[in-house]
Amino acid sequence: MPIINIESISQLHQTLGLGKPAHPLISLIDAKEFFVPKSYVGTKVSNGLYMISLKDKSCGVSYIKT
Repeated sequence: MPIINIESISQLHQTLGLGKPAHPLISLIDAKEFFVPKSYVGTKVSNGLYMISLKDKSCGVSYIKT
């Protein structure tokens, strides 16, 4: 399975099916605003951005130490 490389906020918004970000350097995204298709389950994502996220165990996102 290929790795999705996210290198910009605009690319992140596009990947998640969100509208164009209001600012190119910062974005606040509520997880209720997007749906992750089943085809993305198990997909590896490389994030070239600084990110702060708040989540609980029910969201299905897991992190792998590289």
